[in-house]
Amino acid sequence: MLSFGKPTEVEAQVLDLSVAGALLMAPVNVKLRTGLRVPVRIGNSNGMVEVRNIRKSSVSGMAFYGVGFVRMSDRFTENVNAVVAKLRTLNDPNIRIAQKSSVRNVK
Repeated sequence: MLSFGKPTEVEAQVLDLSVAGALLMAPVNVKLRTGLRVPVRIGNSNGMVEVRNIRKSSVSGMAFYGVGFVRMSDRFTENVNAVVAKLRTLNDPNIRIAQKSSVRNVK
């Protein structure tokens, strides 16, 4: 879920995720621009991302947003780390996560 300024929220599809950021596909929003910081939510956890790049999608009315995490709640950090660890395991069965990945909160 992305929140653009006023309490306008839109669903975004996560296409790629790392501990540093994500590639999202969401509706085109003319208010978004590179460098803008936007609050995000995963479930009941909150974070802040910075829009790093925007590209048009071949899907009408949609765009790709490359974002970097700049501030995350502890719960958001845990959620991101859990998803990244799960994706790593799914993508390569030889990878075994010995301990949690760590993402430091930027405050």
